[in-house]
Amino acid sequence: MLELLNMSFNGANFIASFFLVLVVLYWITVIMGVLDLNFLDVDVEIDMDADVEVEVDADTGVAASGDLSWLMFILRFLNIGRVPLMLWFSFFSLSLWFVQVSINEIFGIESFVFGLLTLIPCIIGCAILAKFLTFPFVKMFASLEKESMSKDLTGSIGKVTLIDTEGKNGQAKVENNQNVHTIYIETKRGSSLIKGDSILVISFNKDQNTYLVEPYANA
Repeated sequence: MLELLNMSFNGANFIASFFLVLVVLYWITVIMGVLDLNFLDVDVEIDMDADVEVEVDADTGVAASGDLSWLMFILRFLNIGRVPLMLWFSFFSLSLWFVQVSINEIFGIESFVFGLLTLIPCIIGCAILAKFLTFPFVKMFASLEKESMSKDLTGSIGKVTLIDTEGKNGQAKVENNQNVHTIYIETKRGSSLIKGDSILVISFNKDQNTYLVEPYANA
């Protein structure tokens, strides 16, 4: 046990072990009731500057801002935003610690500098591994989010927070019963939106899990 601790906190493994310690401390505070599962939780949405070029997608009619859409794609690919951030980070940190300690032990790496050479590929690999480890939780949290909407959001008013590219849905924040929901939106063909526009929710598409919206000029 002492040998494992010494191995974990040598220079090569320090960063991975530090992440794991943070995760353990987090779950201790959750068990004690100090923090909850949504601590540091984030929505997958990108803050686009107003001077980014805007274009209208031919299929959905949604204006698209594309310079940072790749970041949203990466986050959603890794399931960040689809499950609580700290749950994802817990799987990531545990995987990172196990993989890097094992690799550094096999190759006899103890230096912090040489440990960085193994850390970077381990981060990439373990981020992808965390995606697969969190797969079982994606549908569970999606169902919980739907159940938290106490009634249909039709008629609710909100603001556009993200306009995506190439036919992907945008996102908006809508307030309902004093609860704020992040929803996926699409517009009628021929209309367009930009970030910050007020919207009115018209209907819900169960198959696509998106809300049809229109600009709301009287907000």
